[in-house]
Amino acid sequence: MSDERQDDLLPEFEDNDEDVLLQVQMWIYNLVVGQWKKLLFVFGGVLLVVLVHGLYTDKVIQGQREVHAEVAMVKYELPEPNPMAQYGLAPMDNPNDAKRMASLTASAKELERIASEASGTAAWFAWMDAAAVWSRANQPDAQVVALTKASELAVDQTLVSVATMQLANLYKETNKSSEAITALEKVIKVSSSEMKAQASLNLSRMYMDAGDLEKAKTILSQIADAPSALQNDILLLQAKLDG
Repeated sequence: MSDERQDDLLPEFEDNDEDVLLQVQMWIYNLVVGQWKKLLFVFGGVLLVVLVHGLYTDKVIQGQREVHAEVAMVKYELPEPNPMAQYGLAPMDNPNDAKRMASLTASAKELERIASEASGTAAWFAWMDAAAVWSRANQPDAQVVALTKASELAVDQTLVSVATMQLANLYKETNKSSEAITALEKVIKVSSSEMKAQASLNLSRMYMDAGDLEKAKTILSQIADAPSALQNDILLLQAKLDG
């Protein structure tokens, strides 16, 4: 009885269906037997590509870690900034302290060396750290060079925009308005909506300070999808331009 029940559960095939299934099985068998060398070669090639890619990725990651470790060592040796600087009551470093300025300059140059030998995001962070140290050393020209290097790297567009925004701010602080405007316009063309809104706001302010109110209004009117953190600044600037 049990055998009869099992037979009842098995699918029933017509003779033609069984012949087709057998032919398919034989075709697959012949394909595997006849082409096994080619299949093995293709499979081996895929494994080789995966292996090479894995080794390259590990090498890149290890290189990035080594760069970050070098940068961390240099930053660890930096002199402590004046604690009053965080309250805006004093600069981070006394520009009249020759020894301190020499130490900062040496650290900035070492960071630039590390950045020039690195690549990718690790190089970007190293150039940005170098720019920050050049700022402490009161050497804006060298800071411009470091920020320019960071903005020219082929990394994530957000990182490029951050470097370009800082470069524009530095140009503005050093009274290089045309360079600042050019930098902000680059950010507006390629950045995300949030970064574009901040760049447009800064650019509108620059035109207002220059007395070109119409240009300032035009730039400000082009801001779309501004983050909530900028809404009050945008409204305040709009009121100034309309008043």
